[in-house]
Order: sequence, then structure tokens, then C-alpha cells
Amino acid sequence: MFTFVGRLGVKEILVGLLMIMCLGVVVYSNTWHAPFVLDDIHSIVQNEARHAIKWSLPAFLGTRAIAYFTLDLNYGWGGLRVEGYHAVNIVIHIITSALLAILIYLVARRTYPQMIWRNQSLVMDNHWVLAITGGLFFLAHPIQTQSVNYIVQRMVLMTTMFYVAAILAWWFYRESQNRRRATGWAMMSLISTVLAMHTKEIAITLPIAIILVEYLFFSTSWRVLRRRWWKLLPWLITILIIPAYLLEVRGVFIHDLEVPPYAYSENVLDKISLARISNVSAETPDIARWTYFVTQWSVITRYMRLIVWPVELNIDHDIPWQDRWFDIRALSSLVLILGVVGAGVWLKLHRRVMGAAGIALFFIALSVESSVIPIKDNIFEHRLYLPMVGVALMAVEGLAWCIAKANKQGELTGEWLRRLGMAIILMIIVLSGLSYARNRVWVSALTLWSDAAVKSPQKARPLNNLGLAWEELGRREEAEKVYRQALDSSPDNIEVKVNLGALLGKANRTGEALKILKEAIEIKPELMSSYVNLGNVYLVRKEYQEAEEMYRQVLDAQSNNASAWASLGDALLGQAKNVEAIEALEKAVEIDQSEASWFNRLGALQAMEGRYDKAETAFNQALIVDPKLTVARNNLLKLQRDKAAQGKNR
Repeated sequence: MFTFVGRLGVKEILVGLLMIMCLGVVVYSNTWHAPFVLDDIHSIVQNEARHAIKWSLPAFLGTRAIAYFTLDLNYGWGGLRVEGYHAVNIVIHIITSALLAILIYLVARRTYPQMIWRNQSLVMDNHWVLAITGGLFFLAHPIQTQSVNYIVQRMVLMTTMFYVAAILAWWFYRESQNRRRATGWAMMSLISTVLAMHTKEIAITLPIAIILVEYLFFSTSWRVLRRRWWKLLPWLITILIIPAYLLEVRGVFIHDLEVPPYAYSENVLDKISLARISNVSAETPDIARWTYFVTQWSVITRYMRLIVWPVELNIDHDIPWQDRWFDIRALSSLVLILGVVGAGVWLKLHRRVMGAAGIALFFIALSVESSVIPIKDNIFEHRLYLPMVGVALMAVEGLAWCIAKANKQGELTGEWLRRLGMAIILMIIVLSGLSYARNRVWVSALTLWSDAAVKSPQKARPLNNLGLAWEELGRREEAEKVYRQALDSSPDNIEVKVNLGALLGKANRTGEALKILKEAIEIKPELMSSYVNLGNVYLVRKEYQEAEEMYRQVLDAQSNNASAWASLGDALLGQAKNVEAIEALEKAVEIDQSEASWFNRLGALQAMEGRYDKAETAFNQALIVDPKLTVARNNLLKLQRDKAAQGKNR
């Protein structure tokens, strides 16, 4: 039996952390140019609130405020260049993996007897080997690629980082013999908990996770835990933070200009009524809680399969909704889940507490998004990022069991350890290779949605987004084919109808476009994009009055829709209403200064009306926004020549 008593050396610590850092950089070295996708578009690209850094107190108050603030910083540093966003996500992933490795080391040190593994001048004890293996496993597993590459899911990355940091600081607090240091660690844990609560709603489970750690590793029994409840009280109080934001209780005390007036109430009881709690605890009222709950049984088993066999990764899985618990698929999934829970109980009873903690943490971390809180999308791989902390603990428990068994049987020789080391290296290489290969799918919208369309052929969204990707490349025939395939599987899908109608309008197939867009309006009259695209088709047909009617209908509902104002200007120009057209375009550029073509069109109209100074200003602004806009430069030069000629004639 190998035994060794002593502290881990600085060199060993640095080597381990350097391995995590280098592997993270290598695995994600091919993702720097991955585009914005899904929620990235409306949360970052089209969201003006993410295009300015706010230092006021309200900017830091909210369940996702900290993550949004880092996105604001990204925009401030590099605009919408995706490289900066990806760099921050990768760094956060590496930091979280390193923090997890340190936490696993502390858990292993408290749980397993120490052994030593010498390799020339390097000394590694079994605790640090387990820790680095767990950190590398968490870092390299392919299931993590969606969380890292899907930029707006920085929320899940940061929440997990604060989550692990809070547990780690709690551990130091509980082990500290110095009262001042213990207080400092407790404060760090509490601050990390509060930061997590301001990053994403899944952090509400963090106090429960800390109770779990206290029970399994420090109190060891419920009786002892009950006597120490006061130590946990500050963390338990933080559970109220997220409900307070969701119920807008803070509006009773702090009035935020960004919160609409109707959110405020004079009576706190109005804020915490059962009806309101039910409303805010569901993303959508269209899905029954029981249906969501039963469906999650299949979702969780899919998650388990992807963890064990991560070869069918997909940005948009297709799992049908289920509401019958006695269905064979639902029932078999429930049996598997209960089997895993039972394994956790068995591990606890047999004092394999790291494995028990891993299983418990896995389900605790999933409890917000895989229980009875209905969410429109029943599955996403990024929801596994936090639960993977528990999976890493389970993996390390398995490795520790192998070492303990070999030691007990007297087989823990240098040769056995070399084979173990090779097996660990091989596992990390395989996981890293799979992650690197998966990252290549994220390099463009076309590759990403082509992959999703193959794996979810009956789901409309992957096909719709694939159609948009083909459109961006100017491949209209391929886009139309994909849109029609989406409508075959989902005939009433509004987004697909709108996009197909817009595509047909651009192709001058206006009759077909009008028919499809009018069908979309009949299905969902409140969707304004249908009216915008219908107006665009009328513009192509030179039916300017009908186009104007469509745009004004949009602006009645969305007065700050810059695109609708700009298109209204075109419709008015077609009717020779130049002055009104100028006013519409001025409104468009007042709302959104990022469209150079609008400034150019405004300048051309100003010149037609003899407003040369204003026209010159508009052309110059167009060139500031887009220096390569040739038509604006030519218009400006022509205007300047005309003004010079007029000056000579005078």
C-alpha cells in the first residue's frame, strides 16, 4: 500500500492547472469565429440595451444582470466581433474547470486515504490525480460545447463558475481553524452565491447544494446538521433573491426607469399572490406542468445517454411532449432515473460519499429546468453544464474505486499506475477530439443548422434556420426547398411561412408570396413581421398604398420599429409624398443609426427636395457607418459637384 503524509507541492499544483488551461485553449481553438445563433440574435445583436455599458445600480439588479453586464463590456471593447465574446466564454470555462479541480481535491483529501505517485522529479498524490482528472473531464466533455459556443449561454457558464466558487469557499470556511480566515471565506462564499443569483435563475439551487455538502462531508447526520442550521441561515436567505426579482417585489421599494409602470404595486401582498407566483414560475402558459414534468423523464434519460455516449449532439433536439406517465417510453425513463437515485442512496450507505454527492448534485442542478416549471423548449444541451459538476464527481468516484480496489488486492504497482495513467490520458484525448470535432459544426450557421436538420428532420426550427443560412449565402433555391420541407412537417409554422413569403417576394413571385403571408396573418394576426414582409411584397408589386397600410399597421403596434419606418418612407416615395417620406426616414435613422443605406436614401430624398446641406450630412453619416458604401460616396460626390456648379453660376 502506498502512503504519504504531507502537503501538495506548488509545482504539482501549477502543472495540473496548466494542463487544464492548455487543454481548454486547444479544444476550443477552432471556435473563435462561430456566429451568433438563436437567442444571441435578439439578446445581443438586435438588443440595443446590450450595446451600451451601464454603471448605474439598476444595471446590476436582476436575475441575469451580471451576465448581461459582461456582454455589454464585450460590445464596448469590440462591438459585435464574435472573437471577443468567444474568448471570454472560453476563459470562464477554463476557470470553472480549475475551480472544480480544486474542489475535487479537497473532497478527495477528506474522503480517501492519501497515496503517492512519483514520476522522476514530479510527485503526485492520488487526490491531485483525481482532481485533475475530474477537471479535465469537465473541461473536455463534448456536451459542454454548446454552453461554450452559444454565446448568450455565458449565463450558464458564469452561474456555474460562481456556484463552484461558493461551494469551494464554503469548504475552506468549514475547514479553517482561524476565526478571521473562516469569516473571510464565509463572506467570499456568500458573495459568490449572491453573484450567482444575479447571473441566472438556476442558481436558486445553490443553498441546497451547500446544505448537501455540509450534510455529506461535515455534519454526517441530520441530527448534527439541525444543530448547525444557523451556520447555513445567510445562504438560505439568498434563496429569496430570485423570487423577489421575478415577482418584482423590489419595485415596491426601488423604482427602476427600465421597468414599466404597471410592474409596480402599492401592496406587497399583490406581488406575492398565488396567481402571480404561478404565472412567473412558468415561461409559457401553453404547456401544462404535468406534461412538462412527464416529458422531462425522457429528456433526463437523453441527457444521461449523451453524457455516456456523446455522439448525437444537436443544437435542437426533437423530443415529443408526453402527458401519460404510463406510456412505455415515459415509464422506462422513470425507472432508469429512480435506478440512478437508488445508486446514490447505495453509495451513501456504503460511504462512497463523493459519488453520492455527484448524483445528488446532478439532480439538484437539473431541478429548475427539468421539473414542473414549463419552458417552451423541453431540452437543450447547455442545461447540462451545471449538472456536469455532479457527473465529474461521479467519474472521479469511479476512478477512486478502481484505485482503492487495486490497492486492497495488492495490485497497485508502478506498472498498474502507468496503465491507469494511459487510460486517463486516452479518455481525455477521446473526449477532447470529440469536442474539437463538434466545434467544427459551430463554425457557420450553415454547418450548424445542416447538422440539426439531419438529426431533427421533423422539427421546423432547424429547417427554418437552415433556410435563413442558405438565404444569407444567396442560395434562394436551396432556401425555398428547406422552407417547404419545414412546412411539410409543420404546416402552420408562422416563422417558416413568413420567411418563405419574404423569399418569394424577393424572387418576384409576388402572387405566391401574398398568399403565404396572408395565411400567416390569419393564423397569428399579432405577429408584426408578417405585415412588414407583406408590405415589402406590395412594394415589389408597386402597390404603394397597400404597402403604406401594412407599415402603418406595424407602427401602430411598434412605434420604434426602425425598419418599418424606413420601408414606410419607400412606400410614401412611390406615391410621390416626398416630404412625408423624408419624415419617415428621419424617424428610422433617429431610432437606429446603424443602417448606412437608410442615411443614403434620406440624403437622396433631401437632395431631390433641394435640401442640399441636409443631404450632404446624410451622405456623410452613411459613409461613417459604412465607408465602403459606394452608392453613398457617388451620391455625395455628385451633390458636391452640383453645389459647386451652382456656386459658379451665381
